[in-house]
Amino acid sequence: MSAGTETRGRAKRQLEEMARVLAGDGRWTEAIEINQQLIERSPKDVNAFNRLGKAYFELHRYCSAYEAYGTAAAIDPANVIAQRNLSRIEPLKAIEEDGDVQAMQQVIRPGIFIEEVGKTYVDDLVNVTGQEVLTELSSGNQLTIRVEGDDVMVIDQTGRYIGQVEPRLAKRLVELIEIGNLYEVYVTSSSGQSVRVIIREAYKSPAMGNRLSFPRQGKVAIPRAYLRDTRLFRDEPDMLLGDEEDEELDADDAEDYETTDGDEEDADYVEESGAPADEEETI
Repeated sequence: MSAGTETRGRAKRQLEEMARVLAGDGRWTEAIEINQQLIERSPKDVNAFNRLGKAYFELHRYCSAYEAYGTAAAIDPANVIAQRNLSRIEPLKAIEEDGDVQAMQQVIRPGIFIEEVGKTYVDDLVNVTGQEVLTELSSGNQLTIRVEGDDVMVIDQTGRYIGQVEPRLAKRLVELIEIGNLYEVYVTSSSGQSVRVIIREAYKSPAMGNRLSFPRQGKVAIPRAYLRDTRLFRDEPDMLLGDEEDEELDADDAEDYETTDGDEEDADYVEESGAPADEEETI
């Protein structure tokens, strides 16, 4: 390999890593610029077009996102990432936001998908809103809980209704919120027809004592990390299993819930640690 070829290869890898870091920080406008540079260097770089589509999507530039994914699919018709996102964006492909894109950028907080026994619960929302709204959701988007009587509604940052927490879990949350607990909600995956969330205990009231917010849950599929260095996750397997507080969980409470096996369909991710570049995924 010549020195020139090696230098170009190193520069390309640096740009790819920069694109991932920018995406992880929610700096989508800059991510677009970097991926465009990669495409100028390699016009048939499917992964760069997929990343470009993801960046456009996050800025609500759906027409541009559809075009980027379409180009990726044209280069590689078998590319699952591009094909999946073309289907997902189809209802929005005529929309191209041109407002304050900075206001739309959302930084993905590290660790939001880490499951903690008794402190997190992953579930699908029920009575969800229409496809035109669900399609806009991405893994990592923060949602807000709103209690209305015995129901727990989930809304997005603009106040739009997304769905409801299933009744048994809602009953428990209403009780704990009344005690003084606080909870955060994040999208783990959205297919455009359904949305899965992780509900996380943000504050535990002293009135809770040794009680847990949630029963132990079976293994649930979580989105793979967007970045190679798995910024959203920790490497230690089962690091939070065996929490000593879990032993305090009331047996009746545990029976009140079903574990969610889940699947990885529609999970937002780009690249698992150690995965080959051609397996890169965005939405």
